[in-house]
Amino acid sequence: MIAPSREDFAELMSDLVSASGVYQVLRLNRKQFALEIGSNDSDPRTFHLENAYNEYCRVPFAERPLVMQRYLGAVIEVKIPDVLRDAAPRLFPLLQTRSFF
Repeated sequence: MIAPSREDFAELMSDLVSASGVYQVLRLNRKQFALEIGSNDSDPRTFHLENAYNEYCRVPFAERPLVMQRYLGAVIEVKIPDVLRDAAPRLFPLLQTRSFF
């Protein structure tokens, strides 16, 4: 399985964010491996790419678009689906220790 470079992955995510309707300025912070979203005047939101990149590289090629879509949900406002079937691909299980309860 061939993994893209970190820079190529950041460009893929930047293109996906832009295509999803985020019209704010996007900058790649190479030092933090993160996309900064927002204008120079305001405090930009930071979307760290390390976990997304690692998961993207680990999964089979056919599953990579799903990984990108899940992480995209952290960046953009996503309408909550009315039907569980539509929400299921974006749900993450959360395991808690017994001491949590």
